[in-house]
Amino acid sequence: MARWLVAVWAVVIAVGDVCTRRIPNTLLLAAAVAVALVWLYQGRGPFGVTVSDGLLGAALCAAPWLPGWRWRRVGAGDVKYAACIGLLLGWLPGLRVMLYAGVILGIMAGLAWLRSSGGSRLPMGLALSAGLLIELSGVGRYVLPQA
Repeated sequence: MARWLVAVWAVVIAVGDVCTRRIPNTLLLAAAVAVALVWLYQGRGPFGVTVSDGLLGAALCAAPWLPGWRWRRVGAGDVKYAACIGLLLGWLPGLRVMLYAGVILGIMAGLAWLRSSGGSRLPMGLALSAGLLIELSGVGRYVLPQA
């Protein structure tokens, strides 16, 4: 059940980011609160992640995008979305999502460059959502080893 809810959440974020170039804080806060409530109730997150693994995942998933935010190439919502992904999945699956998202973002940047669409921002939420969906679907196990 959690897998489907997270997949729908990711699609809503991706569509919103493509259409408005924004990721609403309400969607991110809702996910963080839901994970915290599951931690309090069950002692583990929706995907069996401990509190320490979730917090480490949030930090490690947000870290690669912080320089881009500082240089105004990545929005704050993108960084917070990456942190939420780490919070939900833990550090190792979260880092795989970041790797998938980075590759997808690179492809998107290459296509934008070929189209010569100038300095417009790419919808990073789309790349993060695609990476998350790859991880949730299990397709990534054919690309990267699983723990």
